[in-house]
Amino acid sequence: MRLASRGWSASDHGVDAPDVWWRTVAFPRLVAAIRAEDLLDEHIDILDSHYHRFGVPLVGRTRAVFRTGDGYVIKVAHTWEGLAANALEAAVSQAVDPVVPMAPTELLKDGSVRAEEVTVLTVWDYRTVPTWIRSVDCAQVGYLADGRLVAYDL
Repeated sequence: MRLASRGWSASDHGVDAPDVWWRTVAFPRLVAAIRAEDLLDEHIDILDSHYHRFGVPLVGRTRAVFRTGDGYVIKVAHTWEGLAANALEAAVSQAVDPVVPMAPTELLKDGSVRAEEVTVLTVWDYRTVPTWIRSVDCAQVGYLADGRLVAYDL
């Protein structure tokens, strides 16, 4: 999912040194959240490993999202809700005739998901888009490389 310029990185929000922000603010907060949620320390290791491989992620309320650079993203949960969202998105993306088309997503063994990147569509007027978009949280939809309009976050 290729995210719009606002919201993807720490620098988009006025942070001059995203790597410093990650090491001193974001990562310690995620570690605390993971431990408060009683998730496995494996999730901490996954976040750290992906940071060193892919760089600073987008940090959401329940997951951190890493762009892989090859047309995919990896969503790593830092809450139980994030783990549930990963499982749901993987299941919905495999549905034969879904009500809400989902970006192709696969559930990984560690509970993370790997999903195709999308180019985000900003919805200003719901009268101009398919009605299924109204059921997607915050209209988080975008276009796949092949032009299909899909949800990227449920």
